[in-house]
Amino acid sequence: MSLITDEILNALWTEAQRNASNEWAAVAVWNQLWNKHIFWEKEWIVTPESPPEGSGRRRVDVTIRYLGGDRKLAVLAFHEAKPSDAGPQDIQDAEHQAVEACMRYLGKAENADLSFVYAVTSFGTKGRAWRYDRGMDYLTPLFGSDSLAERGDYIDLHSSEATQLRAAFNLMKNIKPYE
Repeated sequence: MSLITDEILNALWTEAQRNASNEWAAVAVWNQLWNKHIFWEKEWIVTPESPPEGSGRRRVDVTIRYLGGDRKLAVLAFHEAKPSDAGPQDIQDAEHQAVEACMRYLGKAENADLSFVYAVTSFGTKGRAWRYDRGMDYLTPLFGSDSLAERGDYIDLHSSEATQLRAAFNLMKNIKPYE
């Protein structure tokens, strides 16, 4: 079942299809989906273009946070996006950037009690959800094959397979790294 469920999402999705080389057009669809449909409740904070964690100058495309059990803001997931016309190397880069963001976050002293964090990678309107566990150097997919950079494992938001994305997003909301 498609995750494109209203006129605004449909217009943004269509715009992203027409502008395959424009990462911002794709990110607009994802931001609308995150803010109005998936993480719409007041306890969620969806922040585009988050500043880098620790050293380095690279920004995370989208960060999804929530208020944890001890009233501390915690990251649920990092989202790394690429444009629709991204090649296999670009997709691999997004996955590598997601791993690095997760490692930096869990490497901070104040997050020593966390054992995992989620990531989402996308190219255009196709996405994949992951879990990153402390100490690993790879992402574990929440659906699809275990291999990285497999375009076939990425699911378009406007497809019948998007139920797998919805299930992954529901799992992320219900099993948080920090309660």
